[in-house]
Amino acid sequence: MQQLLTGKTRLPGFSGEWKTRSLEDIFQFLSTANNSRNDLSGNGDIKYIHYGDIHTKWRSFLDCSSSEIPLISKEKVKNVPFLEEGDLVMADASEDYDGVGISIEIKNVTGHRVVAGLHTFLLRGDKTVLADGFKGYLQYIPDFNNALKKAATGISVYGISKNSIKNISILLPEIPEQQAIANTLSDMDAEIAALEQRREKTRALKQGMMQELLTGKTRLLT
Repeated sequence: MQQLLTGKTRLPGFSGEWKTRSLEDIFQFLSTANNSRNDLSGNGDIKYIHYGDIHTKWRSFLDCSSSEIPLISKEKVKNVPFLEEGDLVMADASEDYDGVGISIEIKNVTGHRVVAGLHTFLLRGDKTVLADGFKGYLQYIPDFNNALKKAATGISVYGISKNSIKNISILLPEIPEQQAIANTLSDMDAEIAALEQRREKTRALKQGMMQELLTGKTRLLT
């Protein structure tokens, strides 16, 4: 992934020069809500992305059509823009350096009303420069990740501000190469997910067999 995202390895058919772009040039920084977890519930009109869930529940991408997202009343999130396809939501606070700048790209949001919430940045990309499906992988670019960590301040909790990250630069290929990279990494993610599912099924089977053997419900042949 790092080889592809840094241009050290190029996919077949791509050879053009990559261009350096700042976050300020390729993203709009839009307003977000600031409700605490106490305002969220299982009922409500709006889906709400809390920064804590970015750290614990989702990684890289959030499929709004299939993922369970907390709800909030629309009266509590007035004047906050709804998320659009391809938006990037970045957590601006973390209890450790590894979580600084962790982010999710929004997928399948059409038909859903979703807002970015407490301790997040809402970054809306320029679609003439950034391909949908690619933005969720930006956080894995080593130079970008290191720049986010350098921008963080704090002691027990590390935070980043819009002003501290807007001038961070990223080296980007043209959109067709971004799409090809994203497709390749997405296929790899799907393969990993399938392998992990097989592992969990095998682990559950082992657990069941172990209980059968250790309780004598199933006896081995001699």
